Amino acid sequence: MRVRMEVTMAGPTGTFLAGQVADLPDAEARALLAAGYARPIEVAAATAGPVESAMLDPAEEKAIEAGPEPRRRGRPPKRGRRGGLDAADADEGA
Repeated sequence: MRVRMEVTMAGPTGTFLAGQVADLPDAEARALLAAGYARPIEVAAATAGPVESAMLDPAEEKAIEAGPEPRRRGRPPKRGRRGGLDAADADEGA
């Protein structure tokens, strides 16, 4: 039997949140209904037919230009011993 839970419940058949629809064995569903912990869900015969849905036309695809690279975040790179100059750069300056 399908029921809508009024309260959150955990039991041998699973965990169900308040407002959730659950398909439970008849005996357990009747006990929950009698205690006021759940409400019955009416299953209409009309819902067994095809489901209609509205659809929008697909959106037109547009190309976008690539912008500048985003600024890097995080720790800045480590510098060498001479204020950012590598050993190869130090020889050129001498």
